Amino acid sequence: MIQSIDFRDLATFVGLHQLFGLKAINYLFGGNGTGKSTISKAIAQGDSGNCKITWAGDIPLERIVYNDDWIKGNFAQTEELKGIFTLGEEEINLGNQIEEVRERCDTLRDDIGTIRKNRDGDPADPNFEGQVQKQAALDDELTKECWTVKKKNEAKFKDAMRGSLQKAAFKNRAVLEAGNNKCKTVDAATLSGRVQVVFGPKQDKLLEIARPSFGKLIDYEAAPILSKIVVGKTDVDIAGMIQKLGNSDWVKQGVGFFEKNAGACPFCQQAAPASLKKSLEAYFDQSFLADSESIKTLKANYSADANAVKQQFDMIEQGKPQHLDLAAFNQARKVLDIQLKTNLDRIQKKQEESSRVIALDAIKDATEAVLVLIDAANVEIKKHNRLIDDREAEREKVESEVWKLMLDDGLSLAVADYDTKKATIDKAIKGMTERIEQKERDLRAADSELANLEKKMTSVEPTVNEINKLLEAFGFRGFKLAMTTDKKSYKLIRASGESAKHTLSEGEKTFVAFLYFYHLLKGSRDGANVSAARIVVFDDPVSSLDSDVLHIVSSLIRDLFVNVCSGAGAIKQVFILTHNIAFHKEVSYFKKRHKGVSMSKITYWKVYKQNERSSVLFFRTNPVKSHYEVLWAEIGRRNPHTICNTLRRILEQASKLLGGIELDNLERKFSGGDLTACRTLLGWVHDGSHFSFDDVCITVDDTTIDIYLNVFRDVFKHCGWETHYNHMMAIEQDGEVAKEEFAEKEEPANAE
Repeated sequence: MIQSIDFRDLATFVGLHQLFGLKAINYLFGGNGTGKSTISKAIAQGDSGNCKITWAGDIPLERIVYNDDWIKGNFAQTEELKGIFTLGEEEINLGNQIEEVRERCDTLRDDIGTIRKNRDGDPADPNFEGQVQKQAALDDELTKECWTVKKKNEAKFKDAMRGSLQKAAFKNRAVLEAGNNKCKTVDAATLSGRVQVVFGPKQDKLLEIARPSFGKLIDYEAAPILSKIVVGKTDVDIAGMIQKLGNSDWVKQGVGFFEKNAGACPFCQQAAPASLKKSLEAYFDQSFLADSESIKTLKANYSADANAVKQQFDMIEQGKPQHLDLAAFNQARKVLDIQLKTNLDRIQKKQEESSRVIALDAIKDATEAVLVLIDAANVEIKKHNRLIDDREAEREKVESEVWKLMLDDGLSLAVADYDTKKATIDKAIKGMTERIEQKERDLRAADSELANLEKKMTSVEPTVNEINKLLEAFGFRGFKLAMTTDKKSYKLIRASGESAKHTLSEGEKTFVAFLYFYHLLKGSRDGANVSAARIVVFDDPVSSLDSDVLHIVSSLIRDLFVNVCSGAGAIKQVFILTHNIAFHKEVSYFKKRHKGVSMSKITYWKVYKQNERSSVLFFRTNPVKSHYEVLWAEIGRRNPHTICNTLRRILEQASKLLGGIELDNLERKFSGGDLTACRTLLGWVHDGSHFSFDDVCITVDDTTIDIYLNVFRDVFKHCGWETHYNHMMAIEQDGEVAKEEFAEKEEPANAE
């Protein structure tokens, strides 16, 4: 069954229009030229660039459309009518088998439609949620959660999200990364710096920090001279006294003053004996002098190496290298500087007092602290330089690390929950798809079985007999149908046996064409397709028919509706399009014998045209009443070309029905200003009914219409007919008053 028809820019339908919520029986009423035939042709043609038909269960059915095109193609072009195959009346057993198989086909179609609806959703009910809609909702939920994480990290890592900056792409990448990303977690600060390097403007390489050498300074700590007691020769005559007094260092310092004082004692200024100078020179012999020189050299070397380290430190600080913790570096340097100064002071003491045993502070821990900072900085510098050497490879690595960070930031949990729920939905969709495929295979087999059964018992003769009975019953005795010699077609003949096709009146031709179409609904031109499920469209089937035949056609069509509403038989849905009010009222009126026809299985539509543009409007109840009621309904259209004629005709009928007077005598009920208003209204509606308004001289605009509609209302009030006026406006006035007539979704026309 067709659930909805969308058509855009089709003939006089400009923009998008929709027939929605279609049921088993669908009435479309509209005047000639409003666009009804455009709709019937669109149904016959099916999907096109301008039209989209939505089918229940996504299963298209055969469409049979009765319109002028069908009549011309099936009645006017050939001498003989193609035979309509129907089921032979005597082959009851085969008929029962066919009905059983046909019902099985219908059940399979219904099952397929139900399963497909549960899988794909229901286009006619946007609130129904199938598995596909659940999957889409699940995707939307994950997309939102992923987008939240993306926005949180975008400022720092946007460049590393290349190719995934759109919501759907980001979500898909998150699902992929959750299953494949094996990177180690890197802290955000470090990762942000790496992103800037590999994705930012290309940078220069950094020089590694020169690593100071402390080896010699550390070796000096083990110099033997530091622990050696350096004193003079012990076998000299003054050695005993010096050892007794323990003033070797004092005596050594005094030798210098003695030599400067020309051999006189620097303390008492007395001339010293000549042997004293010899004794002193003997005491401080070459061994002593060599040790003293060693101490002096040690001091000079230590001082030079310490200064070299200081210069290296100064260069490092001045360069302010990236990745070096300068605060920690300066603190470690201060500790080392203090130790070096202390050691120099101690070597100085040793030089002054060579007999003193000294030990230097170990500087290894302090130098290690400095080197650790420098080495750590160099590691980062090397990483930086490697990033620059191979930016693309590093970009991929950094991207993976950024995604790992976001996975840890909530993406992993979101994707895991998504995968669990998606697995359940995928399993359901897979199961439904397999069931649909199996039932489609069963349906093809059942259709094939049905075709084989129908080939065994189809005949065109029952159709000939049935149509001839109807023609005779309805008084058409001047012609009838006769079988052709091949028993596969029929022809129209007179009582004399001559062909009657070209001598029929228009009404006779139309009636015969309808009967032919009507019986085609019960059979098929193809003997293997008699019971195929189908949709039927009647497009103005009563043109050129008199009132008696119109009643017959209406009755025949109504008789189809019981089976259509119950789902029994081959016809699954009917569309009736007409401009004829009498026919519409007849075909939409149901008697007691139509108990199976439920109003819940019927839709009502109006097709109308304004300013050369057609539209469709959906009604909850039958919008077509009587001619008089239709006139009242037309007031709401406010058509400037017809409003005068509409108001005049209403006033004419109301005057006769309610007042028992002619329209020309209506003004006798008024006096004073009311009389003037009444005369003005009558003059306006008469002019507008019998003469065309000249656009150069006058324009019937909304303001003019409003003025005369107010006078029109006041006429009914003055005459005491206000209750009638309110009743008619409440029943049929489209829009403001008659809201109960329209569906909540009134008109999708021109919904761009």
